[in-house]
Amino acid sequence: MIPATLIIAAHGSNTDSAASAIVERLASNIRAGQHFAQVSPAYRRGSPAFNKVLDVTSACDLALNDAFIVVPLMTSEGWFCTRVLPEMLAENGRFSEVRLVQTPPVGNHPDVAEIVGRQIRRAMARHFLRPDETTLLIVGHGTTRHDRSDKATLCLSEQMRSATSCHSNVSAFLDEPPFVEDIVAQIETRHLLVFPFLIGGGQHTISDIPRRIGLCSHASNVHVVYDCAFGENPELADLIVDRATIAWAEMTVGVRS
Repeated sequence: MIPATLIIAAHGSNTDSAASAIVERLASNIRAGQHFAQVSPAYRRGSPAFNKVLDVTSACDLALNDAFIVVPLMTSEGWFCTRVLPEMLAENGRFSEVRLVQTPPVGNHPDVAEIVGRQIRRAMARHFLRPDETTLLIVGHGTTRHDRSDKATLCLSEQMRSATSCHSNVSAFLDEPPFVEDIVAQIETRHLLVFPFLIGGGQHTISDIPRRIGLCSHASNVHVVYDCAFGENPELADLIVDRATIAWAEMTVGVRS
């Protein structure tokens, strides 16, 4: 067991409990594996908040000098990961008193493409989709506030070309171009498989993406299969543990030496 507190940092929601359900489930599963002294979710919107979690998480006997490993449960190294999360963590009263490391987001973990590839292939088999008649659409969040917010989604789309052998692999975003509805309007294959590269559970995956696909009348001429969001894949827990384990090893190099 790693003698540190793992914090799973997610966006969350003040109004939609579904947005935190996936995070709580992941935290519970990792907690059951007894990999870390403590496991706590934290949210941009929700409780405990990023700027409160260090103060409300009590040190336990197994924790080493109040050590915290923060793993962003986010798909890209964008605005929230590089600006909002570290700035809010620094607002904790205990921030200067604890040992803390923030890992890269789970969305750019090197094993993501393999995990998503398996999920896509299972969805195609389940719905009897022929690769030569199918377009795979990977939907990311995106934002114009950060120039790297689209990188993970674009890279994943490129990696899926060989992993799925679909006729076409395209990407689209909710908050930056190319937008979901614009890409859907260009689909020429019989089937469209939509994969939300989002943590999921909230408004974006439950209503926003389906609604915006429905805004385009062309979609009625295409057989649309809407797959589960990235955050609902049970293998995501392994990526979080791996991120935190590597960070702990790097964090304690100086202590061991």
